[in-house]
Amino acid sequence: MNVLLIDPPSLKERLAEDSGRNVLLTPNFGLVYLGTYLKTKAGASVTLIDHQTFKDWGSIGNFIQKNNFKLIGITSKSFNITGANHIAQIIKKVDPNILIIAGGAHPTAVPNETLEQYPSFDAIVLREGELTILEIYNRLKDYPGEQTEVFSDVRGIVWRNNQGEIINNGDRELISDLDSLPFADHLLVDWNKYARLYNLTKHKFQRVFPIFASRGCPFSCTFCMPLLTRRHRIRSIDNVLDEVSLLNSKLGAERIYFEDSLFYPRREDFENFCEEYKRRGLHKKVQWGFETRIDTAHPEMFKLAKEAGCIYISFGMESGSEEVLKGANKFYTKDKIIQVLTRCREAGIAELSIGLIIGLPFETKNTINETLSLLKIIPFDSCGVSLLDIYPDTKLFDMAIKGEGGIRLLSDKLCWDDLSRETPAAEVNDLTIQDLIEARNKAIKIIKSNKRANKIELFHKLLAYSIELIKENPYTLFRYTKDFLRGKRS
Repeated sequence: MNVLLIDPPSLKERLAEDSGRNVLLTPNFGLVYLGTYLKTKAGASVTLIDHQTFKDWGSIGNFIQKNNFKLIGITSKSFNITGANHIAQIIKKVDPNILIIAGGAHPTAVPNETLEQYPSFDAIVLREGELTILEIYNRLKDYPGEQTEVFSDVRGIVWRNNQGEIINNGDRELISDLDSLPFADHLLVDWNKYARLYNLTKHKFQRVFPIFASRGCPFSCTFCMPLLTRRHRIRSIDNVLDEVSLLNSKLGAERIYFEDSLFYPRREDFENFCEEYKRRGLHKKVQWGFETRIDTAHPEMFKLAKEAGCIYISFGMESGSEEVLKGANKFYTKDKIIQVLTRCREAGIAELSIGLIIGLPFETKNTINETLSLLKIIPFDSCGVSLLDIYPDTKLFDMAIKGEGGIRLLSDKLCWDDLSRETPAAEVNDLTIQDLIEARNKAIKIIKSNKRANKIELFHKLLAYSIELIKENPYTLFRYTKDFLRGKRS
C-alpha cells in the first residue's frame, strides 16, 4: 500500500523568494522517521515531499492519481496549517476515499478545532506518530468496512466518524526505548535537492546530516509548545554513535547536527558522549554541532566538545533582560550569559550561534535597550532575531488572551497565516508594532557590525559560496550579487 508524507508550504508561500539562495538544508526529519518506521515494520511503500522537492503544488492532484496513494499524512506547524488544508482539499477532490491524517505541533495543540475548521482532514495523530501511524496502516490495509471507521479504538488520535462527530481516543504511550527505533532511512531523501552549509574550518560547503539523540524537553518556556511532552527521553550513546558511524561509512557524512531541543543535559552523559566519540575516532571523521541552554551549560563542556570534533553550538538566549527572561520561565542572569558564551569562545568552538525573541511578555523600551547593549559585548558568530509569534497550547497563548505581561493582541483572533517571526503578533507595554520592528532592525545592524570574520576568511567564504551558487544555478549568483551590492544581503 502506497503512503505519502507531506511537509507543506505556507499558504502565502513565504519560502518562495524571488532572489538569492533560499534552499533548505534538510527535510522535516520527523517525517523521515515516520516513513522509516512504516518501511521497516510494515514494508510500506513511502514517498516524502516538501516545499523543497515539490514545487508545482497545483499539480499535486495529478501526482496523487498517478501514484495511487491510500493513506496521506500531512505535518503542520501553525504558520502552514492553512497550506496543509489547501493541499488536503485538492487531494479530496481527486479521491474522497483517500484517508488524510494531520500531525505536528498545530494539530496536536488544537485537534478538535483543527478538525472543525478543516474538514478535509479525517483524523489528527497526536504527538509522537510512529506507533499510531503503523497501527492505522496495518488496519487500513486489511479493513473490510467503512474506511473512516478504521480509526475506531486507535489510541493517540482524534477523528471524525461518518456522522461527523469528533472523537478523541485518548493519548498513546510514548516510546520509552528510543534505541528500539530504526535509524533514519536516507533513501527516502533526495539529498541533491537540499543545500549544503559552509564549514569555515574546512573552507568548503558540506552536507549536514541531522540526528536526534533524544525526544522531549523537561523545561517550560512560556513560548514553547511541548509537542513530544516534558518527558525527556534519550538514546544510548552507543546507539547514537552507531548511527553517526553508519552515516560516515555509507553516505560519506563529514558533518552532522543534533536536532534535539536539549542535547544530553546531564553532565555525566555529555562527558561520556564526548569521550566515546573520541575513542571511536569519530572526531577525526565527522564534525558536529548541537543546541543547548544557557542554564544547563557548564564551562568545562566546551573544551570536551571541541576535542571531540564539535564546531558549532547554538544557544537560545532569547533576551538580555533578566525581567523578560524570568517572565519566559528562563531563570538565568546576564552574568551567566556572558560567562557561558565567553567560555565557549575561549574553548575554540568555531561557530557560536545565539537566538533572540523580541516582544516577549514584560518587554519594554528599557528591556530592549538591555538586550541591544548586551548584544554589543558578548561573543557570537551568528544570531537569529525573531519577533514574537504566539502559538496555541503555550503558556504565552494564555497570557496573551488575558493580557498578562503587557501583551496586547491586535485582533480578537490570531491569524495563523500571519506568523512569520518578522512581523509582531502583538504589541507589548510601551512598544508599538513599529517599535518592535525597529528594535529587530537595530539588533540586526549590531549583528552585522559584530561579525568577526577577517578578510582572508571572508575571501575563502565568498569564493566557496560563488562556486556553490554556480553549481546550483548561475543566475542565482547574479541575483545574489545584485542584492549584496544593494545592501540586502551580507
